[in-house]
Amino acid sequence: MAGGLPVPQLLTGQLVAGALVALVSLLALNLDKLDIWPWALSAGVILRRLDRGSTGKELV
Repeated sequence: MAGGLPVPQLLTGQLVAGALVALVSLLALNLDKLDIWPWALSAGVILRRLDRGSTGKELV
């Protein structure tokens, strides 16, 4: 492993899913940068904002 912490095999699917949500959020909200906290993804904060048609301005 080249740095970082090891990820338990059971969580690897969640890691990939979280990365995809982050990428789609960046693209959908037309942002260059997005700070994400683990609770934001698990609680669905980003997905709820996307469902509401957020422009992303209030996230910056």
